[in-house]
Amino acid sequence: PQPRYGSISIKCNQGEAKIFLNGTYITTTSIYPKTLKDIEAGYYEIVIIKDGFRAWIGELEVFPEEVTSIEVNITEIFK
Repeated sequence: PQPRYGSISIKCNQGEAKIFLNGTYITTTSIYPKTLKDIEAGYYEIVIIKDGFRAWIGELEVFPEEVTSIEVNITEIFK
């Protein structure tokens, strides 16, 4: 059977943060929700990293022909 694909919509409170899926760099966030398309259905670890901010790590499941939406707030590291 053909792999089935879905999408992930990521809304982040910071732009220019790096998005990784299962350890692979995909793209950066912007001030608008970012949609990652043609993601094979399954479970993923998602990591969002920006210099000066705490990394955000989560897990999600992508379903065929559906959009999985997450909202991420990363916090500044104060020294």
